Amino acid sequence: MDLSSFHQNLPIKFKELVLFIYKKGFKTGVVGGVPRDFILTGNVGIDLDCELRPIEGKSLEDWAQLISSLNENYKIEELSYKVVRISLDGL
Repeated sequence: MDLSSFHQNLPIKFKELVLFIYKKGFKTGVVGGVPRDFILTGNVGIDLDCELRPIEGKSLEDWAQLISSLNENYKIEELSYKVVRISLDGL
C-alpha cells in the first residue's frame, strides 16, 4: 500500500489545518473511518476524525490556547471530553 497516495488525496484545506495545529505545538493523527476506508478501497473521505497529541513540553494550558486560536481562524464547535468539531468551507 502506497501511503503517499493517502497524503496526496487529503483535501488541501485539511492539510492547511494540520499545519496550523502543528505550528501551535500539536501533532495530528487521522483515525477512524478515513484510514480504514483508504486501506480497504484506496479512497479518502471528507469526514476526517483526528487525534491531537501535544508535542513534548506542551500542556493543557497550550490546549486552551490552541482552541482559542482555532476559534479565531476556523468555525469550531466544542463538544464534551475535549472533542472539537471543525468545519472547513467546501468540505
